[in-house]
Amino acid sequence: MFHFITRFVKRLSKLLFSRAFLFSFLVLSQFGLLFYLVFTITELSIPIYFLLYVVNLLFVAYLFRSDTNPMYKLTWVVVILAIPIFGGVLYFVIGVQRLDKKMLREYERIRLTSKRFALSNDELASSLTHEYPHLFRQSQYITRAASQPVYADTISTYFPTGERYFEALLQELKKAKKFIFLEYFIIREGIMWNDILAILREKVRENVEVRLIYDDIGCLFTLPKDYWIQMNQLGIRTVVFNPLRLRMSVFINNRDHRKICVIDGKVAFTGGINLADEYINEELRFGHWKDTGVMIKGAGVRSFTLMFLEMWHFANRSEPNDFMVYLPTSTAVAAKKGELVQPYADDPLDEKNVAEYTYLNMINQANRYLYITTPYLILDNELITALSLAASSGVDVRIVTPGIPDKKMVFYLTQSYYSILIRNGVKIYQYKPGFVHAKMFVSDDEVASVGTINLDYRSLYLHFECGCIFYHSPVVYDVKNDIIQLFDDCELVTESMLRSTALWKRLLQSFLRVIAPLM
Repeated sequence: MFHFITRFVKRLSKLLFSRAFLFSFLVLSQFGLLFYLVFTITELSIPIYFLLYVVNLLFVAYLFRSDTNPMYKLTWVVVILAIPIFGGVLYFVIGVQRLDKKMLREYERIRLTSKRFALSNDELASSLTHEYPHLFRQSQYITRAASQPVYADTISTYFPTGERYFEALLQELKKAKKFIFLEYFIIREGIMWNDILAILREKVRENVEVRLIYDDIGCLFTLPKDYWIQMNQLGIRTVVFNPLRLRMSVFINNRDHRKICVIDGKVAFTGGINLADEYINEELRFGHWKDTGVMIKGAGVRSFTLMFLEMWHFANRSEPNDFMVYLPTSTAVAAKKGELVQPYADDPLDEKNVAEYTYLNMINQANRYLYITTPYLILDNELITALSLAASSGVDVRIVTPGIPDKKMVFYLTQSYYSILIRNGVKIYQYKPGFVHAKMFVSDDEVASVGTINLDYRSLYLHFECGCIFYHSPVVYDVKNDIIQLFDDCELVTESMLRSTALWKRLLQSFLRVIAPLM
């Protein structure tokens, strides 16, 4: 009994003094204080109450006039009207999506510097126009909206599991001669990260420059508060993206969800895989973890190098004067003729929804089939319409989602979209062995996308994300074949299954749909 009490006290103390608990407590305290002040003021003065009510209506009018996503607008209109007075104040504090002008100017300055180093290839684009005009439109959209061109002279490798990704990553890290750039949403101490860290420490001793970016909320429960200090002491230059502040802030919603590794400007990795043991199934948290990644070698690595440097200087508030140092003059490799690669990034600091529009292009241009894997399926009207129209037009549209969720409420919300999609001919599969974290699109044996972008509001509108499009590449067939094999381990969701959903769950799903953009 004594040992049980001792362990309980230790765990309770650890929780109460943890950064996550303190942050949550202080933020909730601020909300409580704000709520108290609003209602205290309104009780004391009818004119003030009336003034705040008018302000609420002005917020609603502003929302309807704004260019914000309609789904996001509707959610906040419901919140504002459902919680009179306080709802409008809450929207002003955390709902307004416009960020600090100084921050926006800083990011734009870095982006403009980066754009000067993004090499376009008019001859390559022209050949794509003649051979595959529909793919050219996709390529041109990304080039114009994200300033990231399409590349030939690039070899690509697909990894159907986190285990194979990890094995290749270790091999390539050991070969580093000049620099290693790592940018990940989650890092957790364990087998995966410890093996990587051992190589990084060895490379530092060999005078290889190592830089690391990790997201503060992504690592809130996985790394100590001062981990960046520990890394810097080891010689690994480390920046924490958007550190938590003990106050309410709009920018807290904008996370660095990217997963990028660049080695010597010649090799790059991306995909859904973070640096934690569940991604390589060394730790089973939600059954078998299905994830995927890609490695590219050659000219296309340039875009991932630029992505990292942009984020480094934005997070570090430093001058972007080192781009040319990390961009090799020659990185071309002998790739198969016609094989094209286009890395791309998306961010919430402009009005270009690059990730969603890239996905919409793939949906709208599919003719025979479209296969998708995503851990979360939280769709706005545009995506529901596009998927439904494609399936209703005869395209074989199939979506794979998890069978064992990592977040129960998000899983219930994901399932709430099944009915409308299935009625329109979309096939939904749930992965029975566990959790699908892979974010992939593939269609018509012509084009595939592998990256970090989920089909949910946060990925499409609030996070910094990245991906890679492959045109007529072996990766296209690898992704297709991997998903086809995945179907064998999945359960096909039917309308009869949905009709048997318990009433309480349907009511909960209806409520979750209202607040979907906030989840």
